[in-house]
Amino acid sequence: VSELDSAVANITGAFDKAGLWEETVLVFSTDNGGIGMGKNYPLRGSKVNMWEGGIRGVGFVRGASAIPAGRVPNGTVSHRLMHTTDWLPTLSRLAKVDAAREVRLPLDGVDQWEVLASGGEKPAVRHSILHGIVPEACHAVLSTSGWSTSSCLDTVDPSITGGCHSFGIIGGAIRIGDMKLLLSGANGSLTQGLESSVPENTPQYPPQGFEPSTNDTVPLSVNGTYLFNITADPTESLNLVGRPEFDALLSQMKDAYQKAASAPSTKLNLCLLYTSPSPRDS
Repeated sequence: VSELDSAVANITGAFDKAGLWEETVLVFSTDNGGIGMGKNYPLRGSKVNMWEGGIRGVGFVRGASAIPAGRVPNGTVSHRLMHTTDWLPTLSRLAKVDAAREVRLPLDGVDQWEVLASGGEKPAVRHSILHGIVPEACHAVLSTSGWSTSSCLDTVDPSITGGCHSFGIIGGAIRIGDMKLLLSGANGSLTQGLESSVPENTPQYPPQGFEPSTNDTVPLSVNGTYLFNITADPTESLNLVGRPEFDALLSQMKDAYQKAASAPSTKLNLCLLYTSPSPRDS
């Protein structure tokens, strides 16, 4: 941590020395949860899975005090929904660049600057996040050497070498408003040996030597499905699947997930990651 602190100080010091610091916006953010046990408590899970401990990030923004359009109120906190893809249109806006026009392709991100500049007081501009998805019609391939997966791109390019693993071929999650749907993707013998991005029976890992004051629980899967109110239940402890009052919402969220999984753009962008019997045809 001290090395990181020193590195950031070197960067900010260089901007200050050049007379640019008061015109600079600084964004400092995690990319994902910590690896292994005890790094994300009380959130559930860890890096590389779709539980909140793996995907929830924290960060801060230091505004540019010399530029009115770049100011951020001191000491404010925002809990508005935001995704990493939002940084491109957000920072482009500050640079007076139309990102969508420059890229010439639809952007996944939305401009969040008004929300940040208001200290989180402005209404949310993002209402959903597709945390992870396995595209429809893209299948894992079992060969004599094992499963072809996102790390096995040597099936496409023989010059690529490296170990393969089966993680993430099954499982996915979507967030809409306060609610989050997780699908483990487990389907008996058809998925035996595959590691889901939503591993079932995932606990909260308290740091070594720490005794929790709460009664931590492991939510029960209902046919590989979980539904949580993340605002009220950020530790994902109470699975709402099976409660009649949430049946309609569960159906809507499953439909939204399926729509994304079957979208042509999803297949085009992700099929090579998950491979198919003939990867070159994906």
